[in-house]
Amino acid sequence: MALTVTVHPAGTGGVDEMGDEIEIPGEPYVLEVESIYPTTSDEPGDPNRSLVITRLTILASEGVRVGAHDELEVPGYEGRWGVVGEVAIFDERSNPARRRGVLCRGRRPGLDIGCVQINVEKVAG
Repeated sequence: MALTVTVHPAGTGGVDEMGDEIEIPGEPYVLEVESIYPTTSDEPGDPNRSLVITRLTILASEGVRVGAHDELEVPGYEGRWGVVGEVAIFDERSNPARRRGVLCRGRRPGLDIGCVQINVEKVAG
């Protein structure tokens, strides 16, 4: 079963028929992802309680691009989650193991791995 999240793109600015500035919301879409997991909490550990999850890390395939102001709905986690910081892209430009010839100083092909890391934090709900 594939993991998916719903992306709500940030709104764009526009002007209505009266000349007032308005925000036009983007059309939501479903995005297939590879992994979703909570990041570590700053709260002290206590074996008798559950920590509140306020941040998630989402890994998706290399070609995925999510905007800095987009919000996501993540199954299993209530509310909306906003993108934090820049999306980390691990592709053949940023990952030396992906480049040809770096493994064992030979002319071997690089590893066929890569991903996009999206960090999100709770914004609503």
